[in-house]
Amino acid sequence: MFKNETYVIDKSYSAAPHVKEELALLVKGYKSIKRPVDKQVILTPSHSPVVTLFSEGNAKGVFIVEVLAFGGQEVKNRVAGGLSQIDIDYECKVSIMSSRNIAIFARDADYRIRCAVVDKGYNVDSFIRDKHYIVRCAVAHAGVGLDVLINDIDFRVRQQVAYKGYGLDILAKDSESVIRAVVAYKGYNPELFVNDVDDEVRFAALYSGKLLDVFIKDKKAIIRAGVACYGFGLDRLVKDRSKRVRAVANLVKGKLDRGEKFNPIVLLNNIDNICKGV
Repeated sequence: MFKNETYVIDKSYSAAPHVKEELALLVKGYKSIKRPVDKQVILTPSHSPVVTLFSEGNAKGVFIVEVLAFGGQEVKNRVAGGLSQIDIDYECKVSIMSSRNIAIFARDADYRIRCAVVDKGYNVDSFIRDKHYIVRCAVAHAGVGLDVLINDIDFRVRQQVAYKGYGLDILAKDSESVIRAVVAYKGYNPELFVNDVDDEVRFAALYSGKLLDVFIKDKKAIIRAGVACYGFGLDRLVKDRSKRVRAVANLVKGKLDRGEKFNPIVLLNNIDNICKGV
């Protein structure tokens, strides 16, 4: 880090004010420089911003910084003269992010930085059509723009919309099983999923606790075992052809016989462990 640094901005520098501020922030965020530098930093006019570092009055080198806020890839430094690179990484940027400068980072090319901006609640609706799906997932998680994101091309974004409980009537018909599973898990119209082609979707529908009389006839053992978690149809399930179903059914029957309380949802969440080794 520079100590007591001051910034001398060349008056002929034609970049917009936010670009100058971005450069100043990046300089403040430098983690380490292996060569000694003076506390003055001059930002010179250039198509690619050039930060010239001086030490003891003599130029030690020019570091060309690709500033992400106006269209680079991940922050990289091209170092002239074989000098050491300046490390400006994700953690460094986040550490200097504040309410005063967050607008700068909203334009960052690193999707992780833009996610951090969304997480801080800054101008979230401006990221609804962000090019990176993870940023759009963060927007959906914030509950913003769900009416748009429900039609997102990436299923992971639509999945986040489903988690928010928005448009379940539409998402229940989604072509992606992982999305239908979320809708089913939410307890939305379990009758829509009793015949779903995907086992995970039908299992997710069990969390509603409904239609157990239908699910007990399912062809997949894991579904019938899930029914046993509710203590439903145990007389039948303890004789099931599947060892795993019988294991769960006997476990629950034993709890009932001993008068022990049990939570079906907890059993559903741990069904793989219950069936392990059977």
